[in-house]
Amino acid sequence: METRQPSRSKIFFEEKSLGFDRLIMLCDGIFAIAMTLLVLDIKLPEGVQAGALHEELGNLLKKSIFYLITFITVAGYWVSHRQLMTYIKRQDGPFTTLTFLFLAFVVFFPASFNVLVTAGNSAEVVIFYTLVLVGCGLSSFLLWAYASWKHRLIDAAISQHEIITRCIRILIIPIYFCLSLTLLTIPNIDANAVFYSWFLLPIVARIAHVISGRIEKRLTHHHTIASTEPESKTPVSGE
Repeated sequence: METRQPSRSKIFFEEKSLGFDRLIMLCDGIFAIAMTLLVLDIKLPEGVQAGALHEELGNLLKKSIFYLITFITVAGYWVSHRQLMTYIKRQDGPFTTLTFLFLAFVVFFPASFNVLVTAGNSAEVVIFYTLVLVGCGLSSFLLWAYASWKHRLIDAAISQHEIITRCIRILIIPIYFCLSLTLLTIPNIDANAVFYSWFLLPIVARIAHVISGRIEKRLTHHHTIASTEPESKTPVSGE
């Protein structure tokens, strides 16, 4: 009895599905490792004396605050990336390359965090650390822009309004980080004020989310009305 071979399209679909799942697993694994490595820098220096313990505990508290900010930021990028991947229906080489670019910034988080907690209060270090976060956000935007351009890798049913709205939501975080660096132009300001301003980011993101949602709803409403309006009758000459 002749054995029926699977079609080429079925084999391709299975291979693509397996490769896509492995790409998601790789992203999740790198995020998990990066988030775990962050905590390794939260420790007291070796051989600390009893007299300096109070000061070192204060430094440890400051490091813990920076760790919390970084952890929340990385977790936010992970959530955003997981949401992005739910839109992806196909996969190609450039998308995989852009994913590795995004992961390169994620992997760099522990190194930039180590520089931050080691070098102390320095404007240069703050700028360096912030730019790493900005790079991660912009590379995430590139992923979505490439995948959504002319519905290259996403479902054709997704509206252009939704694509634009998601672009805005992805860009909110890196743009906010860049704007926070303008605080360094204030004379005699503590460079760490840049980090403390990031605690306002959830509020800003929520406001932007509500505004973009209302704009999308209004545009969708106008589009529905325009599509349901009867076509105007063309007057016949001679009437």
